[in-house]
Amino acid sequence: MDSILHYLGGPVFRFSIMLMALGILRLIILTLADIRSAARHAGDSRIGCGAAATLTLAWLVPVRELLRASPLFSVVSLLFHAGIMVVPLFLSEHVLLWEQGTGLSWMTLPAAAADALTLCTAASGVFLLFRRLFWASLRVVSGASGYLFTALIIIIFASGWLAGRSFNPFPRSEVMIVHLVCGNLTMIMLPFTRLSHAVLFPLARIVTAAGWHVRPANGTAGRGAAGRGEGGAS
Repeated sequence: MDSILHYLGGPVFRFSIMLMALGILRLIILTLADIRSAARHAGDSRIGCGAAATLTLAWLVPVRELLRASPLFSVVSLLFHAGIMVVPLFLSEHVLLWEQGTGLSWMTLPAAAADALTLCTAASGVFLLFRRLFWASLRVVSGASGYLFTALIIIIFASGWLAGRSFNPFPRSEVMIVHLVCGNLTMIMLPFTRLSHAVLFPLARIVTAAGWHVRPANGTAGRGAAGRGEGGAS
């Protein structure tokens, strides 16, 4: 078991990070190329990057807008996304793993805060998964990848929390194997699925703003640049 854990937390972890970084870099380059192409073909050179940036910042924490529509869903969704972004980067055990794999290190979360946010993220994921399963309108727009990644996130956070508990009913090594396999799989798949929107979100608004300024060609104003922007940001 120790050799498997070392392999998953060492070579496989480094490979997953490298593949994720290269995949994200590819998406960023393609999206920037879309923006450059739209700017080059724009009849109006004022793309509106400032307005797009302001709108992006407003939607990073869209409390006012979302609370009007569904307060419970808004709070749960914000907790879920906050946990996904904060815990993997600032949990002390994760920072140690990052340091061993890349040589980089930074500040960590207090243990109590990390545990609380981990549990909130797992519970939020369960809520969102059941909401998709039992809400007819959401089942129509939810693809298989949506269910898969929500389930993966729940397993990652639940297994990580359980592995640190003295009352864990399962062997810790086996729980950690599940945790590492799901975590590495998520990093590998991130650049090639809808999860990439978390990285491309700041650029997506600029692509849209640029697309609206493309000169009309054969009666299809902005279709080329906007279409490529959507493809690059998906």
